Amino acid sequence: NRMESIPNAMYFCLVNLFGEFPLMDRHSRGSRAVCAFVALVGQVLLGVPCGLLGGAFQVHAEERAEQRAVENSSKEASREGSVMGSDGPPEVSGRETQSRRLGGRRNQGLAAKMPRIMDGKSDCVWESSLGPVDLGEAYALLMKVLVTGSVLRFLMAPLEGLPGSVEFFLRLVDCTTFFMCFGEFVIRAALERRGLLRKPYFATAWSLIDLAAFVPAVFLARSFGVSSNAPRWLVDALGSIMIVGRALKLERFYHGFRIFRRLADENSDVFFATGLLALFLWLVCSVLMYLCERENPNEETRKYYTSVPASMWLTMLNLTGECPLCDYTLGGRWIIGLMGVVAVGFFTIPFGLMSNGFESYLEDHEDNDDDDDEEEQDEVGPLAAAAPTDPTKLLCLRLLQGSSANTPSPAAVFFERVAVTASVLSVGQTLHRSVRSPSLADSTLGRTDAVMEWATVLFFTLEFLLRFYTAPVTPGYWSRRRYLLSAAGIVDLLTIGPFYLVGFKKTALLGGVAEFCDRHDEELRLLRVLRLGLLDHYVPSVRLLRQVFRRPCIQRQLAVASYVGVTTWLTASCLLSLAERWDPDDDEQRDRFASVLAAAPFVLVHLTGDYPLIDYTLVAKLVHFCMIVLMSGFVAVPAGIVANGLQKELDDAKDIEAGVIVRVLEDFFSSTSGRAVELKKGQRGKVWWINDAGDALIDFEKLGARQWVSKDAFEKLAVEDEAMPVPPIAPTPSPSALRARELLAAPGV
Repeated sequence: NRMESIPNAMYFCLVNLFGEFPLMDRHSRGSRAVCAFVALVGQVLLGVPCGLLGGAFQVHAEERAEQRAVENSSKEASREGSVMGSDGPPEVSGRETQSRRLGGRRNQGLAAKMPRIMDGKSDCVWESSLGPVDLGEAYALLMKVLVTGSVLRFLMAPLEGLPGSVEFFLRLVDCTTFFMCFGEFVIRAALERRGLLRKPYFATAWSLIDLAAFVPAVFLARSFGVSSNAPRWLVDALGSIMIVGRALKLERFYHGFRIFRRLADENSDVFFATGLLALFLWLVCSVLMYLCERENPNEETRKYYTSVPASMWLTMLNLTGECPLCDYTLGGRWIIGLMGVVAVGFFTIPFGLMSNGFESYLEDHEDNDDDDDEEEQDEVGPLAAAAPTDPTKLLCLRLLQGSSANTPSPAAVFFERVAVTASVLSVGQTLHRSVRSPSLADSTLGRTDAVMEWATVLFFTLEFLLRFYTAPVTPGYWSRRRYLLSAAGIVDLLTIGPFYLVGFKKTALLGGVAEFCDRHDEELRLLRVLRLGLLDHYVPSVRLLRQVFRRPCIQRQLAVASYVGVTTWLTASCLLSLAERWDPDDDEQRDRFASVLAAAPFVLVHLTGDYPLIDYTLVAKLVHFCMIVLMSGFVAVPAGIVANGLQKELDDAKDIEAGVIVRVLEDFFSSTSGRAVELKKGQRGKVWWINDAGDALIDFEKLGARQWVSKDAFEKLAVEDEAMPVPPIAPTPSPSALRARELLAAPGV
């Protein structure tokens, strides 16, 4: 009856366009194909208006932030001018007087350096016998390891059957974390009493976080493994407070959550206006849904709309783009459709501004650190000796490079096409083999499948032997051992090795391994799906991602964003576990949230914006409200950082043109005229010419000659300056001319 007419089907299609598929298990094969098309194409088109609306508000927020920064800078300049124009010295507050009086003392002794060491600052170095040790970085690393171990022990406590050694190690780490947290609190309190802290310690939230990291363990003796007679709910609550407090202590090293406070201060007017609009839409839509659905003939839908407060729960989910229910009345369907098309874009603006602002803040402030990284890379080491070159190996290497070679031959292009076709056929064959069919082996299709398997495995074997043979002259490997230990070599061995090992079942040496391969033939065949990753030899996709992850700024951004996301996930898991494990009406729900570890997968699904479960208690619904308002979107920030980094890599490769200055991002060899020259990380050069094949002629510093760099190596280069006029290429002086210049430059000439 749901699809009996086009108007009825239009509503369910609109729900699918929102990204929701509540009836997916009831669709036929044809409608599943339509739903797949809707998921791939339709959602993107429907999300354009919401994206434009959110982008407009984001641009407005950025403009307001820039305007506020200009106003602040002008105020500071006028304040400095007024101070410089006054007759006497500026007045100094009592706090500043005390700070100046203790200035000399702060620079003397270990006690004065302890605050910065415990904050992970990298300005206190200890000259040990093994070399200089940065005490701030060492302390930060130690606390990160201890807190991670303590969190793991808390999460794994409900598990049974852990090895005794693992249990002892986790308990030892937990005890060490307790003493470290207690000792840090005592030291900071003593430093506060002596006036060696820049800010009052007990007047900030840090004192509460430090207390929460060890005080619950004192009450319950949790860190010492002593059983407690306290109620179960109190033990779980204090344990959750302790573990969240320890996780928040790492904020001193990552500085992630303080970004939200700055964003809230800088965009308070925008957040207030959009938040008020979201609240208004929420209340109006809740009232309308209550009026339309309170007499719904479907009991499963009517029970969620018995009152306006009850209606607010599902309406909030609808306004975030979720549609867990679909059997509404005609009026409810219209309201759901209008909410999805219009109201969702307005309701989610404040949440999108916060998550997008967090990501933009990380990117904008990490750009300032690129100059420091470049200064560290200015010292370029000596160039390595020429790599070994063998004409036969180089010829095979050009064949394996396919169309990405400097001058691809027809044979190389044909080999690349065969490799791509064989990989796709092998993966398709593997997927087809997973469909169990008793009559497949004796049919024509089964015999064709066996022939195709032999053909693809033989081709993969040939490709593996060629790559093994050319490894000494292949950039990135330069030896056969490194190739075998690389990801590509391991995938090659895993995808073709079991096929040959099955034939050695009767041998004494490999009989056991052959029996294992024969017994797990179906599972080992699934490893051939990894062959798609080896297509990176021809289409640089994995290499681009690897290059993105190697950027220092991306690593720092991912570290901060991952810390915020994991801490948010842990906090929400603790809150929902405490709220739902005592649900008196639903045994299945109590089992889902019986512990923090059991609740974590469901919480992660909710943090990504999906709500397959909607029957929660009132306290849990309040937790979900906080998750939607404050936490949703943060788990997607790392993916956004990687996507932006990948786009930047692609843009850098496209921006390489004649006249620009480029910098080498990683060591690699560039071969030309039978000679391989190593280019070092941080080395700079000027692009002189781009030929028809897309390769660049670059004049690198400290090289003494211009070097060709193929277009497939542009991912290892970054553009530094804007394009500038290219001077004419001067001819390279002969050795006799260079000798004459040296004689003319000698003293006394």
